[in-house]
Parts: sequence; structure tokens; C-alpha cells
Amino acid sequence: MKEAGVDTLVYSWYPRGLSDENGISGNPDKLMPLVLEEAERVGLWVAIHLEPYPSRNAATVMIDIEYINQKYGMHPALFKRKRKGSKTNKPVPV
Repeated sequence: MKEAGVDTLVYSWYPRGLSDENGISGNPDKLMPLVLEEAERVGLWVAIHLEPYPSRNAATVMIDIEYINQKYGMHPALFKRKRKGSKTNKPVPV
């Protein structure tokens, strides 16, 4: 991937207990640490794509983002950006 000029991969994420129409995922905490570790090893970033799911709404998205940030936010391979206008100027996962 690096040789092709790719520096960021996008990880398709479903909340714990949910999965896609093929039944894949269900437990993001099983695979995500391995993806992050391997990405760090080869010098890639990982951005998370929060997949749509039936009960998803503004409140559940906020819960999902908080969970992702708490669980993986400090990992060096997780793609982060500084928020414009942030009082802390602290990078957050994208």
C-alpha cells in the first residue's frame, strides 16, 4: 500500500453486537487492535468509517464516537486531526 502512495486505510466499523448484512463484524474489538498494530508496524494510518445501522441516530453516533475515542483514541496509528477553533487544540480521531 505504501509503495502505491496509500498512507491511510479506512476501517469499516459497526458497534459491538451489530454486523453487516453478511453477518460480518459483531465484535469490532476483536479485529481493530490487530489492524491498528499492523498499520503502525508498516507506517499507515487507520481512519474509521462508522457504518450505518438500523437504530443509528445522533445520540448513538455520539456514543459510538466516544467509545472509539476512549478505546482507540490514543493509538498512534489512528488517524487524527486538530479541530479548528478547539480550545485544547488536541488532535481527535477522524
